[in-house]
Amino acid sequence: MIHMKKYKERLKNERKEKLSKEFCDVLQSVKSSLASGNSLENAFRDSGRELVMIHGRDCYMIKELTNIVNQLSVNIPLEIIIEDFGKRSQIEDIQLFSEILKYAKRSGGNIIGIITKTIDTINAKNNVKTDIDTMISGKKYEQKIMNIMPFFIIVYLKMSGGTMLDPLYGNLIGIIVMTLCLLVYMAAIQLAAKILDIEV
Repeated sequence: MIHMKKYKERLKNERKEKLSKEFCDVLQSVKSSLASGNSLENAFRDSGRELVMIHGRDCYMIKELTNIVNQLSVNIPLEIIIEDFGKRSQIEDIQLFSEILKYAKRSGGNIIGIITKTIDTINAKNNVKTDIDTMISGKKYEQKIMNIMPFFIIVYLKMSGGTMLDPLYGNLIGIIVMTLCLLVYMAAIQLAAKILDIEV
């Protein structure tokens, strides 16, 4: 159960990272569209075509862009749509962008400058994350090996050692000791995962 919970968290974080990169590509397309004279709303409508060319039709952001276009068609303000997207995605950069966009739309701020700053911030975070993952990839691989090694040792002793493990599993004291060892082992796995889980 603990492993499944951690696995779901890891998948969730991977989806958030991918969505953040796709959102950055959308902003890059929007920025180019704004520079050529389009409105912000039309720039978001048109950004889907470039995103499909880069990430394919099954990417996460395409679904969000479809939702954005549908809400724009019923006259929901773009800043409200992006704010809702930021809350649902739980991605800090998107939430920050939505807040700045809201004030910029009201006060007539530099939208292209805001988008450029957001793109630079997301790219910088992604680059740092990639560098960290590259540096610790070997350690993560070693951790996975160390996580499963005790199981192979016990299986090997069980198959080749005959009654060697009976004192550990065949009486109450042995069961208590091995249960405590199992808890320590699980705690060590969690600690190692926490040490290698570096957030940017």
